[in-house]
Amino acid sequence: MLLTSSLVLTINGSSFFNLSFFLEDFGFCLFCRSSPEDFFSRQRMAASEASAVSCCAHCGVQGMTLKRCKHCMQVWYCGAQCQKAEWKVHKNTCMSIDDIGRAVWAAHSASDWKGVLLWEGRMEELLEDGKTAEDNPDNICCCILEIFANAHELQTGPGSSSRFHAIEAVKLQKRRIELLGKMERFRDQGDVLCSIALILGAHVADEKEDEKEVERYYSMARTVGAQHGFFALECRACLGLGQLAALDGRPEEALELLRNSLAAAPLTEDERGGTYEMVALDAMSTSLFHLAR
Repeated sequence: MLLTSSLVLTINGSSFFNLSFFLEDFGFCLFCRSSPEDFFSRQRMAASEASAVSCCAHCGVQGMTLKRCKHCMQVWYCGAQCQKAEWKVHKNTCMSIDDIGRAVWAAHSASDWKGVLLWEGRMEELLEDGKTAEDNPDNICCCILEIFANAHELQTGPGSSSRFHAIEAVKLQKRRIELLGKMERFRDQGDVLCSIALILGAHVADEKEDEKEVERYYSMARTVGAQHGFFALECRACLGLGQLAALDGRPEEALELLRNSLAAAPLTEDERGGTYEMVALDAMSTSLFHLAR
């Protein structure tokens, strides 16, 4: 897979540096000293500040004659003298966009999700670089968004930071929807819609309005599945909608939706059809129990 226009990534000993050594050597392992919210907030703030020419990174002098570091393009100096004096500090974070792409892909390949999120402050630069690729730039950008979204999603679970990671994952997945539609990858687009609904329902939906948002994404996924004949997608979306209706005290509507899910399950093109049938039948039994009361 390509992450940038000029970067061909292969998994071998010489392609990637040891990310854990990088974190330890440069002192970037901040997760044990701050909450995820604080950490990512500082990352975004640093990236934003770096984009505006303000002052020399060494002496602090302000002016329009500042020159940008040609390697990382993130800091500015009065001239060579200040850059040389600052190098002992700056060398620890001076990384080109290709270096960052390698670091992100290495962390992703090693399932080091915290290692991926370490670079979220530079994600927009990766996306801008991906847009300049000669070969399928939309797909490259979609892959970058997916890597960061998955990293956030896999940080959800017990703990106070779960909601934060869920919200960040949803933001990134929403950005993928438009790109997938543009590439006419409608099956993937529908899967993303279902994933958003699932994340929202599991970690974010605390109020009635949130539940409506979950229902809206499942409904959109159902529409995509019906329009393009993706039975597995339609089955999954109807199942989600049926479960929502059952939990919301609408047993008749839940039964109808779950029957639709069961009808589509045998037509699915993968092994998940049987799983959907089992979950739908279980939800139907719950709905029938409420109807009988």
